[in-house]
Amino acid sequence: MKIFEEYVYIIDQAIESKLAEKFDEKSVDQFYKTFKDNYEKFKEINYDTVDILFNSIDFENFKKTMLRFK
Repeated sequence: MKIFEEYVYIIDQAIESKLAEKFDEKSVDQFYKTFKDNYEKFKEINYDTVDILFNSIDFENFKKTMLRFK
């Protein structure tokens, strides 16, 4: 579980870094606050990106992926 938590932290940092390159802090905060409420809308806009983001933080998916490389 520790490895997964570190993995999620790294993913979070990478996302934060990329968002900060293009958007101001207020816009990013607003996105985070409204993401859950607008989840379906975001899936319609870019399903692949939303799917990748959620799969990257899903422990069961992470475990399956890591076991494939074992």
